[in-house]
Amino acid sequence: MKAINPYDGRPELLPKSNGIKKYTALGNPDKLYCDTDYCYVNDRKIKKEIIKETPEDMFTFLPPKDQFMKEFRNPCWKGKDLENEEKLFCIPYLYIIGFTKCGTTDLFAILKNHTHVSSRAGKETHYFDRLRRGRIIRMNRKPTRLPVSFLSWSNGGKYRQNLLSTYRKDPDSDILFHGITMDATPSAVWDNEFWEIFHPGYREPPVTNADVIATINPDTKIIVSLRNPLAGCSLRTSSFARSTCTSVIALSRLRSFTT
Repeated sequence: MKAINPYDGRPELLPKSNGIKKYTALGNPDKLYCDTDYCYVNDRKIKKEIIKETPEDMFTFLPPKDQFMKEFRNPCWKGKDLENEEKLFCIPYLYIIGFTKCGTTDLFAILKNHTHVSSRAGKETHYFDRLRRGRIIRMNRKPTRLPVSFLSWSNGGKYRQNLLSTYRKDPDSDILFHGITMDATPSAVWDNEFWEIFHPGYREPPVTNADVIATINPDTKIIVSLRNPLAGCSLRTSSFARSTCTSVIALSRLRSFTT
């Protein structure tokens, strides 16, 4: 007998434009249950510094990790939008991070062609390194707007259709939907610009993008793509890549001179 997909005929779980607020305010620890260093939201212990630089709905809307749906391999849950309609929300199963000319685009293209891997959008969504803190996608731009809401981000993209198409019943597993989603924003590993705006008085960043991702889901998978920086300089094309390579070459020459 052919297995029945329990999500067939459930269009209400697929994304709609209404009922989702794209922008929201930054988090405020004074509105949450917190002690001196941490806030406690939905069974998560979160650094107060993380709350201050993330959308206010990130941890209030995100359910406890043990409430992610067991029938999905990818971290997903059912939630209500602003119009009280039930939808399917998901966060990436894995992230691709790296540096300029390290092959992240090729890796993204290869994985995207796998039948069980879906991309939330195109490469470099920049949610964690920029959009969540009110920056625009272009680099070297200070925060000038409200952050993109977690509600909007976890409901965005067309990956649900792909996830729901990976239904397969396995008698030895509770998982019914075997697909996973990914986010490929290489700069999430290094772009923490303008952190001092959110944390005045600190001499170094108290929070990194990795801290935020790990707090959302400590089981997140990370693929890091690296290469010899001098070898990559022969492939430089953009002004950013050229300026980066100029710094790398200068540092390598300085090291050779001093040793």
